[in-house]
Amino acid sequence: MKPRDSQGNDADELPIYLSIIGLAALLCFAFMMTGSFWMTTVVLVLGCLHLARYFPAVDEIVQNDIALRWLRHLTPLIIFGIFVFQVMVQQSMW
Repeated sequence: MKPRDSQGNDADELPIYLSIIGLAALLCFAFMMTGSFWMTTVVLVLGCLHLARYFPAVDEIVQNDIALRWLRHLTPLIIFGIFVFQVMVQQSMW
């Protein structure tokens, strides 16, 4: 087995781990806010567009497709819009 260089590999892997933790937090937050499986799935898929940056093959697909690239840029606005829409729907039911 190849000895692991703890300092070099940990520094390279830290952004990946933080992104996965952020995506898990987004999943929990999305389900708490929407209470809907489908809305949570949409938010999770949009979050995966940002996680693709750490996987070269997937990032190449996203970079070569104009729609996915723009969707990646507009993701925060879309997620915020979903949450605002959900809050407005919940308020109208009260």
